[in-house]
Amino acid sequence: MRILVQKYGGTSVATEESREVLARSVIEAYEKGYGLVVVVSAMGRFGQPYATDTLLSLIENSKDAVPDREKDLLMSCGEVISSVVVASNLQAKGMKVSVLTGFQAGIKTTSNFGRARIINIDTTKIHSHLKQGQIVIVAGFQGMDENNDITTLGRGGSDTTAIALGIALEAVRVEIYTDVSGVMTADPRIAPQAYVIDKISYQELFQMTSKGAKVVHPRAVELAMQNHMPLLVATPSKADQGTLIIDTDNKRVFENEPVHVITAIANMNDLIQFNLQRLESNQAKLLYESLANAGVSLDLINIGIRGHNFVTKKSSYRHATAVFEKLKLEYQVIKNVSKVSCIGTGMHNQPGVLSQIVSTLVTNNIEIIQTSDSHMTITCLVYQDDAENAVRLLHQKFCE
Repeated sequence: MRILVQKYGGTSVATEESREVLARSVIEAYEKGYGLVVVVSAMGRFGQPYATDTLLSLIENSKDAVPDREKDLLMSCGEVISSVVVASNLQAKGMKVSVLTGFQAGIKTTSNFGRARIINIDTTKIHSHLKQGQIVIVAGFQGMDENNDITTLGRGGSDTTAIALGIALEAVRVEIYTDVSGVMTADPRIAPQAYVIDKISYQELFQMTSKGAKVVHPRAVELAMQNHMPLLVATPSKADQGTLIIDTDNKRVFENEPVHVITAIANMNDLIQFNLQRLESNQAKLLYESLANAGVSLDLINIGIRGHNFVTKKSSYRHATAVFEKLKLEYQVIKNVSKVSCIGTGMHNQPGVLSQIVSTLVTNNIEIIQTSDSHMTITCLVYQDDAENAVRLLHQKFCE
């Protein structure tokens, strides 16, 4: 049996109209003869009654802190509701459907509530339903630990559920359906000329998503990349116009084949940069250990004779400064900065790319605070007020 895994995001299940589009997409795939597993997210975004953040808001004013175990119980409800609603729509159209929660689908996880990791999937029950000709709908974002407690996988968890199921079921492909037409060269709300990329490598997509593009969660992309799982990103109404994620390890590329130097531009806002000077080696060791223990994730780390620079999320400001003050370290901070990243495998061994990026920004009066590069990514840290203009200018320079 050829198995296909489809994942539908919150906007695809939020309204009657979007659920009709979803149903047509599912039925079309089923009629092609696939054994079909459909993973769904919770309905809609914050403010809509069954969205995950809306459910969490029910307990945010609780006088006593709600344990993470109970929070996971609450958060898992959104995907269960979506699963049943989507199933009822398909059943009304004459389809045979079976609904499974994450743990009923055999998804075993660690006990890290709110950020659990999948450690194994027992596909016996899913295969049983598929053999009966049923469409299997699985609630995304969740599983069960060794104590039979419900766990959730963290942000982007439904993407991870879909990829993990695709791997466990040896599916022919995983299809991620979102509210955008595919992986785009930039955020179209910022760069109106952005367009859908027909094909992109796992490595490029991972860099895009880790640098701020929100089309697929980076954790899910990494899982697909490690297991060479074929992947499509599209919108349900235009599946044939989406983006195929390809495995460059199995693709022949000749030196005379034209390639884009830069495939896409991504950006990430709400960051802060810290600078600490005059750190002795023992202080530096204690600093980074303390930041890690405080749960502060660092990016764009630069250590040199002029001090230690690094970037973190604005939400980590209090935790980071508490560490500095406890260690009695002096620091400077630049708030409201953004990362603007140029991504593309074509820039490897291409001289002059950084020069063009710097020239494009500087000649348009955009100050570069810091840079970082790898073999397929060049990132510039800029003031947040300049970020959108930087994206537009770089997109115009390299992608249009």
